[in-house]
Amino acid sequence: MPRLPGLRRLRRHGALPARRAAGRGPLRDRWRSPEAETLQALLTELRATIEAFPLVAAVKEIMARHTGEDGWRAVRPPLVALPPDQADALVARLEALGGLDLAPLP
Repeated sequence: MPRLPGLRRLRRHGALPARRAAGRGPLRDRWRSPEAETLQALLTELRATIEAFPLVAAVKEIMARHTGEDGWRAVRPPLVALPPDQADALVARLEALGGLDLAPLP
């Protein structure tokens, strides 16, 4: 699996500006800690798992599950939403990694 440049970039250049660090919270906050390599590996695995599915449909499925709002699944042609079996497979793989909480928001 390709290694993403997140931790390497942080070590070389320091923390990213907030506007460029969206989605990198756990690594950005602890990039100098002993757990940084583990966090980078988890983020890399999460990204690879999501990218194994059509990206827009996968992200929309994650948002729909997390918010409890089915409207997130809507896509515009030529894109199509994930079929239920693929959506369930995506969620199962993400939950197996343990790094992404897909529980609906309160």
